[in-house]
Amino acid sequence: MKIRYLCQCLLTMIVLAITYIGLTALPVQAASPPSAFDFMKPSSFSKVELSPSGRYVAFIRVQTDKYCINKYGAMVKGEKLWCKQKKKSYRSTHQIAIFDLDTSKIIKIFPLPENYLVSWLEWASDERFLAAIYIPNTRGGRSYGAVSGGSRVLSLHINSTDYVALFSNQTIIHRQNKNLTRITNMLRQDPDHVIIPARKGGELDLWKVNILSGDAEKIAEGKRGTFHYFTDKAGKPILRFDCVGRWCFKVKVFAFDNAEEGWKNIKTFEILPDEDEEDYDFWPIAAAPISGQFYVISDEGERRSVKLYDIKTEKFIKTVFDHPQVDVGGVVLDLQTGVYAGAWYYEDRLGYSFENPKLQQYYNGLNKYFGNKENVALLGFNADGSKAVVYVTSPNNPGEYHVYNMKSQQVMRLFGRRDHMDERLASSADILQIPTRDGKTVTAYHIYPTGKKSAKTPLLVMPHGGPERRDYYDYDTTVQYFVTRGYQVLQVNFRGSSGFGRAFAEAGYGEWGGVMQDDVIDAVKYLYNKSLASADNTCIVGYSYGGYVALYAGANTPEMFKCIVSGGGVTDILADLKQTKLVFGKESETYEYWLDSMGDPKLDKEKLKAASPVNMAAKFTAPVLLVHGEKDGIVKISQSVKMRKALKKAGKEVEFFRLEDARHAKWRLEQKILYHETIEKFLDKHLTKP
Repeated sequence: MKIRYLCQCLLTMIVLAITYIGLTALPVQAASPPSAFDFMKPSSFSKVELSPSGRYVAFIRVQTDKYCINKYGAMVKGEKLWCKQKKKSYRSTHQIAIFDLDTSKIIKIFPLPENYLVSWLEWASDERFLAAIYIPNTRGGRSYGAVSGGSRVLSLHINSTDYVALFSNQTIIHRQNKNLTRITNMLRQDPDHVIIPARKGGELDLWKVNILSGDAEKIAEGKRGTFHYFTDKAGKPILRFDCVGRWCFKVKVFAFDNAEEGWKNIKTFEILPDEDEEDYDFWPIAAAPISGQFYVISDEGERRSVKLYDIKTEKFIKTVFDHPQVDVGGVVLDLQTGVYAGAWYYEDRLGYSFENPKLQQYYNGLNKYFGNKENVALLGFNADGSKAVVYVTSPNNPGEYHVYNMKSQQVMRLFGRRDHMDERLASSADILQIPTRDGKTVTAYHIYPTGKKSAKTPLLVMPHGGPERRDYYDYDTTVQYFVTRGYQVLQVNFRGSSGFGRAFAEAGYGEWGGVMQDDVIDAVKYLYNKSLASADNTCIVGYSYGGYVALYAGANTPEMFKCIVSGGGVTDILADLKQTKLVFGKESETYEYWLDSMGDPKLDKEKLKAASPVNMAAKFTAPVLLVHGEKDGIVKISQSVKMRKALKKAGKEVEFFRLEDARHAKWRLEQKILYHETIEKFLDKHLTKP
């Protein structure tokens, strides 16, 4: 069938084998909105993977409930331990399921060892797949502290419940490695083996592992600071990444020249704490067809782009893909060759640019089939590229999985991530272009209960954190939680946000309380001027940097908001900079970054004092809610403690909620639920619903 016909026929394929696996009944419209538990709990299905032939789908089924927890933080089932309901904690259990697309039936369920979960699945052949299982970090009673888990890779056959643990002939490796689930190369041309890094002694070495027997053979030796390898298509080690220093604030990259020369240092760069590896100054995606060349997502230039790097010349030699307006988010690789096949990015919705024009037309046809209103992601292909796992989301769609057959042009719906809620949440969303006071334009997203686009609907302004982060025209758990409660939400990609190129992000440097703040306020005024919201029924709610924005707005533009919510927000910029310098050192890249972002405490001292909400308490008129994790290591809880004290001293209305045992991120389910329910109670006291 010609591609042109695909684009036309996809709109009418209502019975295109749109099949439900039958794991859950179709949702029924609920009389009341989904609970915080419904929103915050792990999704019911995940990690959907196609087998090489495209016949089978492997996925994880997730069940979340409350369990008794022993002193080590592990859940205990049955009669082994009994506790009262209020003493129970939420935990999830996982099952691996295999679904046969030919028969539309589940043919196998793999139970896991107690307290183990699955982090990823990967097919090696149509009969065998790998599963990375782990014991999550848990916490028992307050006196027991954190209990750290571990991870391993199992090799499983679809016709058996027996499994092989990789490195089965290396017991010392199992003792010395807490985590053994990072695959360096799946060796698609050799389905019986994979390449995995593991420590034996103090160094991270590289091993070729037989997935049928679990036996491992060392193929490369690392150094004490080694933490990662890249190989070519055949599994030959090409690049090695080493940490410098105890805290790994600097990385050295080594290239393997030849047996005589060995490893050669080709690059050194600094990294930020908790920075994702994909955001490093240099992090190859895959080996290119020419030996010694790698595809890299690079920040060199105005926007993040895909470039080709040559390790011999130590230079970028070609820009493979560069979007004219936004940063590249990631790439698509050919499953068999590992070669670059395309890039994905977000303008507002998700988009792809493929090297193969035919694949681009298929993708454009899928977008049209889903109404050009969804984010259509291609999560993976079978071996010959004739089938793909399609994941679809939108502001009111929590996510659903499909399988698309390019030969038959059929779309099969598998299941939704949250089919326990409404299939489509009753909300609508608009993309707004906001004119700013200085003649620029920023993008904002206006999300509201369907049919209630009105000034009578209370407004929540939700500035994102970072500040170098961004919002998307996509499903957002927190946003939809409050929209289902009768609130409308405004999200603004103010200057200083990431994703729109270097100049846009750096426009926010030194602008805490300045241009970044103005863009948010201009967007709010835009809704007020359009009679879509009113100042007497609007609250500003933010977390982290967004919490700072909320507090600064409460002080600097008090007439615009009925209430203020700050979660984990900075209130004293000078104190926060001092803490950063103390932890990371004044010469660190981390401290240098925050000097650029916030300002210099010596040169800009008075400006930073004036921009700190803790020094502006007398200006507040609206009630304030402060929520802070008691173990927040990014923004210390002392920031909110000082803010509460200042507001109390100024005679202002303030509530303070200390989120027990919580850090800045990666909260337990109980903490997520409590955070949202606490804010909801505060909002319901101060805003009026029609």
